[in-house]
Amino acid sequence: MSLDHSRRSLFGRLSVFAVLAALIGGCATGGIRGGSSPDAIDTLAVQRWDYLIARQADKAYDLLSPGYRSTRTRETYAAAMNARPISWKKVTFVKKECEVDRCSVFLLVDHTIRLPGLGVAKPQEAFAPLRETWIRSGGRWYYLPSE
Repeated sequence: MSLDHSRRSLFGRLSVFAVLAALIGGCATGGIRGGSSPDAIDTLAVQRWDYLIARQADKAYDLLSPGYRSTRTRETYAAAMNARPISWKKVTFVKKECEVDRCSVFLLVDHTIRLPGLGVAKPQEAFAPLRETWIRSGGRWYYLPSE
């Protein structure tokens, strides 16, 4: 076997390894890709709500701002969000208003809420207009909770 053939074989194996590492890395982040363009916010805001609707708040956690995540663990956040007495059903992106590193995102969220303390036995259907703040940090967009 020639030296040139050995180099090509090694290069080929390293290339395959690099592609596999990139694919595995993408799976480890749950597939969340925060683009640096404000265009990414439309998708990210809806994706975050889709996770909450599916009671997968642990995945929505990755879209929270780094500062907010430094104050709560993934487990604490997920437990609190998933235990709420509200069932989110659907989210609709309405519009966004952006500055350089900050956007206000307007959404409509359809939900069902239980009000047993008010003597209402049947869950109530409703929708809520929401305004969310998204910030760009480290080249990625994140949701900044108001609390």
